[in-house]
Amino acid sequence: MCLILQKSFMKYWNLTVASTCILLVSCLQQQAPKIISVTADSTTATIKPAKKDSNYFPVTAYLKGQIASIKSGNINPLQVVKQGAKTDSSWLKTAQLEESLSEFLTPEIDTVNMKALFSQNSFLDQTINAFTFTYDPIVALPDSIAFKHWDVYIDPEKSTVSKVYLIKNKDGGKRLLQLTWRNNSSAKIVSILNKPDGSSAIEKETTITWNFN
Repeated sequence: MCLILQKSFMKYWNLTVASTCILLVSCLQQQAPKIISVTADSTTATIKPAKKDSNYFPVTAYLKGQIASIKSGNINPLQVVKQGAKTDSSWLKTAQLEESLSEFLTPEIDTVNMKALFSQNSFLDQTINAFTFTYDPIVALPDSIAFKHWDVYIDPEKSTVSKVYLIKNKDGGKRLLQLTWRNNSSAKIVSILNKPDGSSAIEKETTITWNFN
């Protein structure tokens, strides 16, 4: 029964994410965005704002769908933790996966919760062959919202997610958490300490891999 329910949720998540990807790409194509090609001599890019009525990509639903897919496949991801000069590796149980990623699953990132707080901008980057959707605060954020920024990269030919990148405050801004999620492949979490003198240092890097092809 649990397996049937899990598959039903996965199907719902996959349909929701796929539909949003297609809609976002369609809207971006209709806007005729500027094509960005960043070279060694050019590190800046002009980003064209998305339409105000555009839906935001459901990042949380996407991540939960990916986690459900890993669980349903009975895959034990390999976790590698690097802290200072020490590196440890272990096989994660599927039950531990969501716990390892819990910081990035709340609050919910979707149109309803984030549209009034974050802008959505988009452009086509030819250097990585992806539509890039970037999200940044447009108002002072309430204490309940610790996310600072996130990006969603969508394959323009397949209309599927290739990568998601999130930045989140922790401990009242004393730390930053960064998540780089590569579709159906791996996730990397970086914990950065913000020092009182204004400098920063990487405290810990955690890489979780479930696709070794």
